[in-house]
Amino acid sequence: MTGTTYDDTSVLNGTSYAYRIRTCPTQTSACVASAPVPGPSVVYQTGSASVTADSGDHDNVADNCELATVQVNLFNDGNTPLTNVKLQSVSSTHPGVQIASTVPQSIASLGVGASAPALFKFYLGRNGNSAACFDSIPFTVTASSDQAPASTRSFSIDAEKDVVASGTFNYGFESDFSGWTGVTGSFTRVAGGAPGSPGTSLHSRNANSICDAIASPTFTPSASSALTMWVNFSIEGTSTASSNIYDRAVVRAVNTVTGVKTLLVPSITAYNTTGDSATFCDAIDQLQGWANNNGPAWTQASFNLAAFAGIPIKIEVRFATDGSVLGTEGFWFDQVQITNASQVTCDAQANICSALPAEVSPTVSPVQFTIAPNGGSYDLRFSEVAGATRYNLYGGSLASLTDGICDHASTGGICAITDGVGGDGQVLATIGSGTLPQNDYFLVTAQNAAGESVYGQNSSGGSIPAALAACP
Repeated sequence: MTGTTYDDTSVLNGTSYAYRIRTCPTQTSACVASAPVPGPSVVYQTGSASVTADSGDHDNVADNCELATVQVNLFNDGNTPLTNVKLQSVSSTHPGVQIASTVPQSIASLGVGASAPALFKFYLGRNGNSAACFDSIPFTVTASSDQAPASTRSFSIDAEKDVVASGTFNYGFESDFSGWTGVTGSFTRVAGGAPGSPGTSLHSRNANSICDAIASPTFTPSASSALTMWVNFSIEGTSTASSNIYDRAVVRAVNTVTGVKTLLVPSITAYNTTGDSATFCDAIDQLQGWANNNGPAWTQASFNLAAFAGIPIKIEVRFATDGSVLGTEGFWFDQVQITNASQVTCDAQANICSALPAEVSPTVSPVQFTIAPNGGSYDLRFSEVAGATRYNLYGGSLASLTDGICDHASTGGICAITDGVGGDGQVLATIGSGTLPQNDYFLVTAQNAAGESVYGQNSSGGSIPAALAACP
């Protein structure tokens, strides 16, 4: 900094900041609050990113070997109408990501407070670097316009998962652990259970200085999701809440993305002890929990899961004791029900990708791509590609290409061109003249069950990006 002023160009509109002036290592001014002066600005709209299509199982989740289409919104958060708004660049630090589509991409103009969608495509795992189950794929996007400087923001997309069921999930533990898995210590299936599930229930140990925890399968609640379970316990305690009872049982939600654990507080069969100062068994003794004697009767506990809507979580049941007084049972639970939720599992598709077709009419091919008028039609000729089951023709505007933007998209009615005579090294097709727009450029791709071929090379030797609105 020189002089008496300082400009911070990294700030975001709508965010407050505080600054100090340091003159020596131990001399600093008071904090001065400030907010950015609004100006022209376009940014990625937080939370707007979503997968809208994929070339594999079509579940709108990016999986290995798939070409995924992502939609993001660009948002005018400044004070000036914007022209020539662009998705300027897209990148990812994940080794399995290959950006495949047109960047930069123009989305025209945006009024103040307006947003508009932009698309990009990427291959996942096709280069030999596979994504893991439930991987979070990071992306960084840069937006710009004629009036606003480039603005870079980041987000992530979940990958390698399948939505396998939605609705209500019941865990009775009658024949097995119903997908629940141990975290630490042990819970065992014991004969006798709650109403509606009389066969068996899950029991912690009942001994001094133990830490027993078990977790449910992963699921994603909705805004109307609820958790109910039947509980039965005899734990150290009294009939009134006490801060010096260390033994307790708790139920927590575990965010499977961040690992953050949140205490769930029941509205029925309320917790009856408060937190204390001890720090054993993942520090649950510092939380509210169940203590005292609830047995031999089973009672139901109910938890609202609305706060976790859209977040993949597990339910963790945890029981801890110190080295002194014990109850007579420990902690038992049974007949768990989760309503209005969805459940995911690892994607089951193969991670070894089938080969894409070769490029159509590459530079070295003796059969180059040509379009010739023939009366009221056009004759197309291009090279035959081994293993291709069809060919797709795309067109884009020469005006955009002159500005450095490839805007080729699926040209209506020119998908799934087939080769009438196989094995002769060429494909011949005739299409109506009205199908090809004037002042456009055209390219052809080959397609098989694995997807489309590369789109070719531009005059600079770079890859031509995939069409945003590709043939199905």
